[in-house]
Amino acid sequence: MKQLNYAIIGWGTISDIHAQAITAASNCRLVSIYTSRPEKVNIIKETYNVDVFNTYDEILKSGVEVVSICTPTGTHLQYGIKAAEFGKHVIAEKPLEVSIQKGK
Repeated sequence: MKQLNYAIIGWGTISDIHAQAITAASNCRLVSIYTSRPEKVNIIKETYNVDVFNTYDEILKSGVEVVSICTPTGTHLQYGIKAAEFGKHVIAEKPLEVSIQKGK
């Protein structure tokens, strides 16, 4: 089975659980993380030995194939659409959007 390169988008409360699940799966490889929280960068790098990107476009242009969106509620749709435009598979555990108008 082909190994898929994953990126986690956002580093909040649930992100570490996603990282553990990805690294535990035999056909998944966590390769990068995007966060807007500079205070988290060093701990992420030390714990998971991954690249940490400062912009979303940088991570989408890298070799990732799947993005796991772990950003705050109400932001998943914008990240998901952009990842899909780049041809990435998208995982989002919360609703993609909290407003009916934007979710249509």
